[in-house]
Amino acid sequence: MALTFNTKPKSDFQIPPAGAHLARLYRIVDLGTQETTFKGEKKWVPQVLLTFELIFEKMEDGKPLIISSTYTMSLGEKSKMRQIVRSLTGTALTDETASGFNLSELIGKVATVTVIHKTGRDGRDRAYIQDVGAVPKGTKIEDGPFNKPMVFDLGAFDQAQYDSLPQYYKDKIASSPEYLKIVDPQGKGSIVTTDDIPF
Repeated sequence: MALTFNTKPKSDFQIPPAGAHLARLYRIVDLGTQETTFKGEKKWVPQVLLTFELIFEKMEDGKPLIISSTYTMSLGEKSKMRQIVRSLTGTALTDETASGFNLSELIGKVATVTVIHKTGRDGRDRAYIQDVGAVPKGTKIEDGPFNKPMVFDLGAFDQAQYDSLPQYYKDKIASSPEYLKIVDPQGKGSIVTTDDIPF
């Protein structure tokens, strides 16, 4: 019996190491409009989840480590998504090309993802995407992706895709007004709506 206390909870989930990694975008998930708080002010904003597989960082079973991050669904001039699109495509968007741009075009693209670690209140270390940058010229990239590409769009709802998502993201999507309109299109259930929620 060990006499040294380990206060950090055990976890079977292997997080990616900190640092810069070549990563391929293989999953895009429309999370719908979500309530967020910024500087004490609550807002409803459309969000999208991007999931990358790290090309050269593997788990014990040989599968690539993955990492996800949530972003505001916006291609405004100063938005993070606009910078990510540039990193993945190698082309800067203009106001004209941003209009009508479909994020599904990014599936399979490779970028340099910078990963950082933070310890949560529960004592667990978690990995976060700090930055998504371009791939250095001349970099050799393995064929891929390893994971099956997926684009989940609430505007073209696919039940099988929804069911395949981790429970946390299913719950998040289920809280969005877009999902509520799908499951209760006539609004006959006990769904409370306000003028602040953009439908």
